[in-house]
Amino acid sequence: MTPSGSADAEFLPSNSETRKQTAAEFVAELDAMGDEPRAIPDLACFAPIDDSDQSSDEVEDYGYKELETMEGFKLLLQGLIGFEDMYSKRGMLQSMIDNEQGWNLETMKEAFGAVILK
Repeated sequence: MTPSGSADAEFLPSNSETRKQTAAEFVAELDAMGDEPRAIPDLACFAPIDDSDQSSDEVEDYGYKELETMEGFKLLLQGLIGFEDMYSKRGMLQSMIDNEQGWNLETMKEAFGAVILK
């Protein structure tokens, strides 16, 4: 059965309405749009962020220095694996969690500060 003979034929657009836009027509349409800057509404979510109180050299340490048990430290490492900014360090984090080297807590903290936080 052809589309013109189907029950839905009356709802289908004709070929002239479904004509694809060429790349040149699309570019011309974009050029015709106004690229004037738009005013930003006066809403709190659009307020500029003030980073003046934070140093760019300041690095989050996640409170690892205060941890007193290996279990607590490993829980911290497991939580960090899910952080987007730790994506490239997941292998190192997992290696530290597994602790096949048998490092003590102080060595783990030193490695964390030197490798993960840098």
